[in-house]
Amino acid sequence: RGARWTILVEASNGEAFRNVVVSGRDPYGLSAELLALGSLTMAADDYDRSGVLAPVEAVGLETLQKVLIEQGVKTETFPE
Repeated sequence: RGARWTILVEASNGEAFRNVVVSGRDPYGLSAELLALGSLTMAADDYDRSGVLAPVEAVGLETLQKVLIEQGVKTETFPE
C-alpha cells in the first residue's frame, strides 16, 4: 500500500512537445479498482458497447477520471 509510482510520458509532433507526469500510490490496489470498475460497468444491463475498446472507451472519461482522483492519482502537464 505504501508503494509509490511515477510515469513520464513524452509526446512530440515534430514542432511542439508535451510531457505528462502521472503519479500515485499502491499500484496493485489501483489496478484492482480499475479492473473492478471495468467489470461492473461492462456487466450492467444497459451496457451497449462491443469489440476491442480502450479503457476510457469502455467506462467513459468522466468515470475513469473520478476513480483516478479518488485513488490519489496526480497528473502534471509541461509545458502548460
